[in-house]
Amino acid sequence: MLLATFINIVSSDCPELLTTITISDVIRFASLAAEIYTRTEGAWNMTLDSADDVIPFLRTALNSSLPTKAFRHLWRILFPTLSQIHIRPANLIQQHGYQSGLPESIPEFFLTPPVKKCLVCANPSTPEIRLQHRSQIDGYVYDVDGVHTARIYTMKCPKCTTHYRPSYYSEDGTRTYYSSLIGRNQVAYQVSTHFFMTHQLAELFLNGQMLAHISNFNLVNMFNLSYVNDVTDIPRLNGAPTVQPFISESTCRDALDIHCLLNRADACFGNLIVDTKTTASDQRYHDPMQQVLEWIALEGTKHRDHVCSACVQLTSETAENGNEGYIRAVVTDGVTIGHWRCTATADQLRELAVSDGLPPPNGPCTTPLARVHDCFCPNHQLRLGRRCHAQPCSQDAENGSATCGLQEHVDAYARFKARVKW
Repeated sequence: MLLATFINIVSSDCPELLTTITISDVIRFASLAAEIYTRTEGAWNMTLDSADDVIPFLRTALNSSLPTKAFRHLWRILFPTLSQIHIRPANLIQQHGYQSGLPESIPEFFLTPPVKKCLVCANPSTPEIRLQHRSQIDGYVYDVDGVHTARIYTMKCPKCTTHYRPSYYSEDGTRTYYSSLIGRNQVAYQVSTHFFMTHQLAELFLNGQMLAHISNFNLVNMFNLSYVNDVTDIPRLNGAPTVQPFISESTCRDALDIHCLLNRADACFGNLIVDTKTTASDQRYHDPMQQVLEWIALEGTKHRDHVCSACVQLTSETAENGNEGYIRAVVTDGVTIGHWRCTATADQLRELAVSDGLPPPNGPCTTPLARVHDCFCPNHQLRLGRRCHAQPCSQDAENGSATCGLQEHVDAYARFKARVKW
């Protein structure tokens, strides 16, 4: 349909649309309607009379304030062309963005630093220093649906020469990863110069390690066999022709370590800081890991079972007979990293502080437990160990019972035991 034809139809059949709808309204409506038409082809015999079935969804999904009448007119006018309108922009960019002969390649991701001014030189007494463009290179992003092309931008400070990359800034061999407050990219993160990984893929890999005991080696093979080997439509990078889209074991290992550390960083130590100057490449994340483990030992953790890429590394030991054995370790919080923390609640701690004439504590009790199966630390065991298990009851349990004499609490505890006995 020619644009002139569309305008003529609108002018003759529903002239009020010319003063109520915009170009963006028409394009958004046509794009979504064409997507629905294509997806339902062969299953739902969609016709001009399907307007009442489709328009409620279109109005909701587009969050449009246009009246239903306007949507009916658009549906009637555009329906004959829906099969011609439909395109898949992401697929087209992936397939044609790096074709030879184009004046400029179009990648699927444009990855830039989240800051525009130098964080190192920031000082209230001096003017803010704006970053300058340093370079841009091509790379790959590993995601749950395969490999995607990316344009990676690097900025620099003209004063202190700190380099700012999409996931971190570096100064004298020290990388400082951006925090969530600064605006860290929540979708993908940089693993090495040319490679990024999405947090969703990293989480999938970690769950595979935890639940299926998939080794790092097999994770890499599984991904490459599924998305890289024999796949001919992954573009080669014009600016880095020697860089291949295969994911390596070292890239996968570092990616999972960074993912875990970034997830912990905001709560544990603010910014993930990595020394790349004096530390070997296969050990550069060990110091941040130690910080996380010390924080977990002090503060506890939301999930008892812990897994990271270091847990499934194979270590060889030479036996007396000359043979080698292999050990695969799985670390569990609360067993190998101190003990699970004292379960005294905030209300209980506040109650004890008031009775002792002390100010209320700022945070949970961090005293280690005497045994893994204890509920309270030794101090709070003496004062709270006899409390009714139906919390927040402040009464002591009756002799031979886990609850006080209140029937409601007796019944609640019985239901709890019946639920967890399996």
